[in-house]
Amino acid sequence: MLQQVPLLFLVIIALYAFWLDYHTGRISNHLTYPAIAIGLLLHSGLGGWDGLSFSSLGMILGAGPFLVVYFIGLAINKPLIGGGDVKLMGAVGALAGPLGAMWSVYYGLWVGALTALGVLAWHKARHQTPPLTIPFGSCLTLGVGIALMLHSAAFFTH
Repeated sequence: MLQQVPLLFLVIIALYAFWLDYHTGRISNHLTYPAIAIGLLLHSGLGGWDGLSFSSLGMILGAGPFLVVYFIGLAINKPLIGGGDVKLMGAVGALAGPLGAMWSVYYGLWVGALTALGVLAWHKARHQTPPLTIPFGSCLTLGVGIALMLHSAAFFTH
């Protein structure tokens, strides 16, 4: 039963992050930092040092690819991804573990790409200028949901 606690937190955090990003365009540090801490502490409590390394590796694999993109944006002085999106995926990885993080990143990127293409097509059909951004955090959280539905056995396994 205790093994389900990270899943419960992951679902709650993903739903709230989706809502926040969709409605405000931001993912708050008040959500991401506690979520990372909860993931690290839960897995440490459930699995000791193995649990901590499991959660830490998940955090790195979840946030790492987006952190690279974030730093490239800083280097060229043009934001490519929001810091909240990076921290959100770190939190997802801390809660879901390495495989959960990788599947979430994979599906989140697909949802983001398809959303961007859909937005472009929608605006082109109406001869409008498309927006410069999409709520990418919302796309990432949908990716988390897809990963949970298709690969839930890979999540939370120390």
